[in-house]
Amino acid sequence: MKRIISLIALMTLALTALSAKDHVKYEQRCLKADDIIGKVFIQDATGDSYAVFYKAKDGTYCCKCVDGKPVYDKDGKLIYDTLNPDPELRKIPIHQAVIIAGLKYNPEKKQWDGGKIHNPGNRLEKANCTVDFVDDGKYVRVFGNLMGIGKSVYWKVVKQ
Repeated sequence: MKRIISLIALMTLALTALSAKDHVKYEQRCLKADDIIGKVFIQDATGDSYAVFYKAKDGTYCCKCVDGKPVYDKDGKLIYDTLNPDPELRKIPIHQAVIIAGLKYNPEKKQWDGGKIHNPGNRLEKANCTVDFVDDGKYVRVFGNLMGIGKSVYWKVVKQ
């Protein structure tokens, strides 16, 4: 039994080292803060959609939905992000919602951090957010963390 546990632990360590090695390869080439700017494809339980990372007026990086498919309620009225903790963002239709705001590039870690991620239509507090590139720049890893509980999602970079 100890042998099996040791073998599993060794395999896990080897796989972690391999994935970290690939991650570092890309990070070494990704040296500019504006590299995050662009379109991503998101697949999740609610369906497929697109979003775009952009540089805000204050110099931070944000991400907003650009799907272009308006969402209506049962009465045919356009749905807005009325549950957003930021009152200014409640005026935006849910299909154009800002889902990440306040990211700053950290050149030492080669990632964008310090941002907040928000799930439109959810009154919950915005989670802390970090974004970096993985799989040789083919995906961005978006890591959200709220009160010590975190989750990573992977969005495919769309070549433009």
